[in-house]
Amino acid sequence: MAVSGTRDDGDSATADNLPSNLRWTDLLLRYPASDAAPMHAFGRWEDQPHQHVPAARLASSPWQGLLIADEVGLGKTISAIRIIRRLHATGETGAVIVACPGSLRSKWKQELHHRGDLEVEVADSGRRLLRIVERLADGEPRIVIVSHGILRRSATLEQLMDTLPEVMLTIIDEAHHCRNPRSRLHDAAQLLTMRSRQSVLMTATPINLREEELWVQLSLLAPDRWPTIEQFHRTMRPTRMLNDVLDGISRPVPNLPRAIDHFRALQHTIGFAGDPRLVEAVNLVQDEGAWSEQRIENSRRRLANLIRRLRPLNDLLVRTRRRDLDWHMARRSAITLDITLTTEEWRLYEAARAWARTLIQMRHPDGEVFDWALIVPERMASSCLPAFAGHVVRQLHSQAREVLDDYDEDDEDIDLEEVEIRMLRRLGNLNELIDAAEALGETDSKYDAFLSWIEQSLNDDQTGGILLFSHFHATLQHLQRRLTNDGISCEVITGRTRMQDRDVIRERFRNGEFNVLLSSEVGSEGLDQQHCHRLVNYDLPWNPMRIEQRIGRLDRFGQTAEEIQILNLAVEGTIDAAILHRLYHRIRLFEDALGMLDPLLGEAMRMVARTELDRPVGLRMVTAEDASSEDDDDVLTLLDKREMWLEERATEEREWVGPDPGISSLRNSVHQHHLGISAQQLQDWLMHQLGEYAQLHPTREPGIWMLRLEGDLVHELAQRAMDPQRIDRDTVGWMDTITTAVDRSGPHWFHVVFERDIARLNPQHIFITPHHPLVRVLTDTESDSPLFLQSERRDSTPEEAAWCVCIDWTVDSLTKTTVRRWLYLNAEGIPVLDDGAEPLQLLREGEVIGENDLQALLDPIEAALLESERLRLLPLIGELRENAEHAWHQRIMREMAQLAEADWAARSEGRLPDPRWIRMKNSLITKLQDELARRLAELDHIRDGLEGRLDLRVAIHID
Repeated sequence: MAVSGTRDDGDSATADNLPSNLRWTDLLLRYPASDAAPMHAFGRWEDQPHQHVPAARLASSPWQGLLIADEVGLGKTISAIRIIRRLHATGETGAVIVACPGSLRSKWKQELHHRGDLEVEVADSGRRLLRIVERLADGEPRIVIVSHGILRRSATLEQLMDTLPEVMLTIIDEAHHCRNPRSRLHDAAQLLTMRSRQSVLMTATPINLREEELWVQLSLLAPDRWPTIEQFHRTMRPTRMLNDVLDGISRPVPNLPRAIDHFRALQHTIGFAGDPRLVEAVNLVQDEGAWSEQRIENSRRRLANLIRRLRPLNDLLVRTRRRDLDWHMARRSAITLDITLTTEEWRLYEAARAWARTLIQMRHPDGEVFDWALIVPERMASSCLPAFAGHVVRQLHSQAREVLDDYDEDDEDIDLEEVEIRMLRRLGNLNELIDAAEALGETDSKYDAFLSWIEQSLNDDQTGGILLFSHFHATLQHLQRRLTNDGISCEVITGRTRMQDRDVIRERFRNGEFNVLLSSEVGSEGLDQQHCHRLVNYDLPWNPMRIEQRIGRLDRFGQTAEEIQILNLAVEGTIDAAILHRLYHRIRLFEDALGMLDPLLGEAMRMVARTELDRPVGLRMVTAEDASSEDDDDVLTLLDKREMWLEERATEEREWVGPDPGISSLRNSVHQHHLGISAQQLQDWLMHQLGEYAQLHPTREPGIWMLRLEGDLVHELAQRAMDPQRIDRDTVGWMDTITTAVDRSGPHWFHVVFERDIARLNPQHIFITPHHPLVRVLTDTESDSPLFLQSERRDSTPEEAAWCVCIDWTVDSLTKTTVRRWLYLNAEGIPVLDDGAEPLQLLREGEVIGENDLQALLDPIEAALLESERLRLLPLIGELRENAEHAWHQRIMREMAQLAEADWAARSEGRLPDPRWIRMKNSLITKLQDELARRLAELDHIRDGLEGRLDLRVAIHID
């Protein structure tokens, strides 16, 4: 059956002529409020409730940014794409900048393309970024992906200071890299957030080692909220009271008196006084009936939710943890292969160990500094002796340098000075190293043990493949050669692999075209391989978070296996085996997810490494058998302290970023208040608005339709798609599709889908959503006339009500927000209690009538709303103004101090500081000064001339 619209009626697209069942849909699409959820039922992704929260929180936040701190594997990228598409669906325009590690650029491009239906531009050089920025300054709303590395360059940053225009949204992925205020990436983040109407930071580790790092990141989003870390701590103190209440109500007999005491204290605390959620919590605690045996559990949950919603960071931070979700979670199973070296292998390992020890003694003769970098020869030997032997033979005759492929940009390559090489040769142990390497031959006990395991594993289970990690290029190349010779198909990804080749290799691995993916650390951050359920640590990173990142590539949303196998290879007698047996196994690192870094674990690792390095050369190090019996009092004492520290940190983390209350409440709110749009509602609205310009025919495939559009509309859509200042052209495939149709004679037919699940299975078809160009052309209307209806009184309608009105209250204060409310008014315009009445029934049943002049009824409401907003903001504005002056001056002084330090350091070395960096810093200081002046003027305007606007959307006269 064909479906036709009625657009040829001339004014049929106006609210007066809408079918009654489409009136609310029309309001949601044309005039979206801040709490609207137009994308709730749309998107080419599997719907996950927690991924709706960031977009909703950002839209309602009084600040201009949000930190998404979900744990690894929970889909932060999809949450960010939801934010972009919600902004498009609500009519927002402007450019989007995505800043991420270089290794994640292709992932972002693919996700935006396949999930968000968005074409993007990748700025793969500073020059290209600057060319794109010129177009953004001309008003083009492009989406740009740029790496952290490019943003760190002084020359690029210097020019961006003068050329970057205001953009709609900035997204900074892996934002923990910005936590150092002295870094160039932090400089770039300051610039991007200052020039963005809204900003989103993303990291799974918001608290790394100190709360100051969280404060630094949040200060990028709300710089004048906490000028100092002391004020940040002071603001957070009420959270301890809230958590004390949570603990009290969780007891078998709830401690309600304690709750009342804390709530009363909060009622006199700035930021909490007058909060309706606090009022509701107090009323709930004082309601004796709510804590009866029949209602106690429901009251516990309700109060706990209210308390979590009161947390001070809720409007700036969203954090979802795996345990907060009703997800299938694979069990982690760790396997260790203990390997014994042959005499030839042990000789080479001892030579490497002796060389590392000599390096340490030469660099730090006093022994007070523990330099991890100088242990690289021993670590490489521990990883793969044949690869290390080849490295020695090829390179150590002329130079000594490590070939560690580490994605962490803070690490430096080790390049020994020529004088040290000469010293090593005079000491003689370099020659022993070379002799031992040449004598090794083809012996490789570690690979032999690994080969036995992998052949058995692939024989037992041929699905999903195996993901193997190693630090070292040479190890991966050696494994690729050996595995290939043994008939096991494999591919390698390292930092030297081109970006486009990495994507192809990962896709082939996902499709099962080869058995083993060999990856360096470059593959362990932000990339998804959840189809795989076996991981091999061929060597061990000494940063525990690196291990968690490796496992996180598999243990994430979409993993369907019941068990994830993690194989560790421990060559007995090596330093890696000591770390594994004496530390990692004891803390169940591979079985339990690690939520954060901690300094005591790092200290324990240094203690184990020092102990092993201090053993005399020639004496074998700890074996697996020894690990449980050896006297490790110092390490065990430290690990006991670590357990206590982790308990304290768990409490602190709960206080700072505890479980987010928005997951269930948001979905309930969307359904209860009808804030979303269903696929069927959008389809019906679209066809009505298109009228005779379109017809819709079902195909033989369920959910797939043929849409016919008339030539005039196709021409209009093509012109919009060719306009570089519209986002239409960035909808995947749309510009080619619609411009090709223009060049052909009509009628013009298009395959379209409306349902999310159908769209995911049919990416080749046009997915009609609230942000699609076809919908946006129909919502771009200048008509702002309210809809007037007349309806009979219902049983639930308040007796005094003469009118039921839908109003939008828009206020431009700290952020611009629009709140939609339904009110029942008596004949004098005074609001009356609705007592659970359902206004949407009146909206559906009302008959259209002529306009009425209700301005006299609405003016007092507008005045009361404005006064209420002014009273609410007045105490906050004063505090914010003082904070702004302090915070921005602190930033400016910090940048000036960095300039002075750099100048002093350079002159002390007889050189001049980098002129590009100096110019960039001076430009940044100017920007900060300008931003301070702008912010103070903005706050003064809010204080002295706060503006609000009340728009009448629907007025229903009640008989």
